[in-house]
Amino acid sequence: MLNQWLQIVGLSGAYLATSGYLRTAGPWGAGRDPTSSRATATMVLTLVLCVTAMLQWTFPGVLSAFRRDATRIATGEWWRLGTALLVQDGGVAGTVFNLTSLLLVGSAAERLLGSRRWLLIFLVGALVSELIALTWRPIGAGNSVATFSLAGAVSVRCVTERPSVAVFLAAAVTLTSGVALLVVRDIHGAATFAGAVIGLVFITRDRPRASGRTILR
Repeated sequence: MLNQWLQIVGLSGAYLATSGYLRTAGPWGAGRDPTSSRATATMVLTLVLCVTAMLQWTFPGVLSAFRRDATRIATGEWWRLGTALLVQDGGVAGTVFNLTSLLLVGSAAERLLGSRRWLLIFLVGALVSELIALTWRPIGAGNSVATFSLAGAVSVRCVTERPSVAVFLAAAVTLTSGVALLVVRDIHGAATFAGAVIGLVFITRDRPRASGRTILR
């Protein structure tokens, strides 16, 4: 139960921090991609996941065929590291939570980071988390690890861009909850950490380009 609350708090903090930053930074705010006013990638992926969720409810075998399974992956079914993101193992409630959080956090993240970086963080963060999960949680499924990777990335971006106190605190809450989840060996903590590291890489890459301007791209 504690893990679930930490997850909810972490995602909520990331959404509030990013939304608040986007409202105050303006279309050319530091760290924001001015070409990404619409969260197209998020919308498309959410729709795809809705379709796969309906498929797995109609054909229960889809979940076992696509989910992460360390034993089967060890025998050569490596593709499960990717397909595990397309199905959900939390029932109806878990599926609704995962898709809703992706829609909210993912949309805000895409508007802040841009579609290409959004996709890179989504995929790389999810892959790192899935690999760690082979030890921590050998069997499972869901897109939540990718969403937490996005949450980690946007939170790091928000705390380093001289935001308002409210934005800073919300982002700090996400990063703190991510550390707590990592300590208790929850894969969502690993996902938050992976996303934060990728986010820091982008921040380091962007800094030299600023040259005293607020536009980083």
